[in-house]
Amino acid sequence: MAIKPILTIKDHEDSLRETSAEIVDVNPEIQTLAMNLLDTLRAGDSLGRVGVGLAAPQVGQNVRLAVVEYGGEIDANGKIQNQLPTTILINPKITTTSKEKECLDEGCFSVPEVYGPVERPKKIKVACINLDGKKVVISASGYYARVIQHEMDHLDGILYTDRVEKGKLYRYVKNEKGEWAVEY
Repeated sequence: MAIKPILTIKDHEDSLRETSAEIVDVNPEIQTLAMNLLDTLRAGDSLGRVGVGLAAPQVGQNVRLAVVEYGGEIDANGKIQNQLPTTILINPKITTTSKEKECLDEGCFSVPEVYGPVERPKKIKVACINLDGKKVVISASGYYARVIQHEMDHLDGILYTDRVEKGKLYRYVKNEKGEWAVEY
């Protein structure tokens, strides 16, 4: 498979803001694109950041395909946290959302070095097609639900920054002492 360049808002905002086309046939070309998305996700971006999800529009393919995967991180007790299963979403549609919401910071390969708080439902159910062309329903909660929603936004030409309250976007910068600080 292949690692694809990830488009950023700086040079490709028009393309990233397009609504993606439905996939009519899960053919070898779509299967290859899904594997390329996973390879690209696993490789990270040009800044060395590790990702948890990637949508086809982020590599210049405006079709309704996204992938999610993350090995997680180890907490202070030695337990793996935020691990996400390898998930391929073709033509995903959210069918159910919880009333309970959560506001957490998000970032994105396509909006490098910028972060901000986004409120999203804590639990969702998503109907989609898998790589074998079969209909499936995915129940997701917590971090997994958040990542799926973020990637699905890409399929509708929505960037997470569109969901951040004005003045709440930030980046990390080194101050005059060489320490990391938050800049709004």
